[in-house]
Amino acid sequence: MQALSPFMQRTVIYSGSNSRAYIPDLFRGLGAKRVVLFSDRGLEKAGIVEKQRKFLNLHQKDLDLN
Repeated sequence: MQALSPFMQRTVIYSGSNSRAYIPDLFRGLGAKRVVLFSDRGLEKAGIVEKQRKFLNLHQKDLDLN
């Protein structure tokens, strides 16, 4: 018999023009030490993954992700 453990996480979506500029402050506010970017092939083909990767690399120092 398996024991079940519920997992619930509050989801917040920020959208709008240049909303990704808030990413460093949002992660810093959460006390994040590492960031993981999950995606799919469609977003990768559209170039969105590469844009986000470059953005995160650009702000790596701001996020203390060395």
